[in-house]
Amino acid sequence: MPERNGGIKMIQFQDGYMGPILVKNTLDGKMLTVDQMGYISKREDMIEFAHQLLKSARSAKQSSIDQYNLELDKHYNPREYGLWHPEPTKPRVPKPGYLYLIKCADKYKIGMTKNVGMRLKQLDMRPFKAELVKYIRVDDALGCERSAHKKFAQYKITGEWYSFTTTQVQEVLDYFAEVAC
Repeated sequence: MPERNGGIKMIQFQDGYMGPILVKNTLDGKMLTVDQMGYISKREDMIEFAHQLLKSARSAKQSSIDQYNLELDKHYNPREYGLWHPEPTKPRVPKPGYLYLIKCADKYKIGMTKNVGMRLKQLDMRPFKAELVKYIRVDDALGCERSAHKKFAQYKITGEWYSFTTTQVQEVLDYFAEVAC
């Protein structure tokens, strides 16, 4: 008995009817027709389907088959036919917020938030206490955060966490002074 719905798609006719499909029986290698759920059709249904398929094949024009295949290819490969148009992206609207530098043990986090106190509580990682080193108000919190991450990427450990020397911490504080409102 063939596998049920072994990843084989049904033939969909123009009226939306999902017709039987041909599958190869894994036991004897013979072709069978199955229904939408993968069950084997009755012998009489298989014969009727074969007659309809043969009639359709005899009356089909190669140009119609080629046109069908072209339309299908356009559907699955729109870029190759110049039909793919990405959705226009909306310009990002800068939103104000706070840029912060937090120290936890010997690591630092550069981030942004709307509420510094709440964020500090969220990042308090016992047994290490999160210590707020500096925060500033900025007009474009996300933009300033991204810029800071890029500027200090060479010191990044993981995510938004960095390993800084005292001199490098001062560089971060200098950057904060540049972008503050």
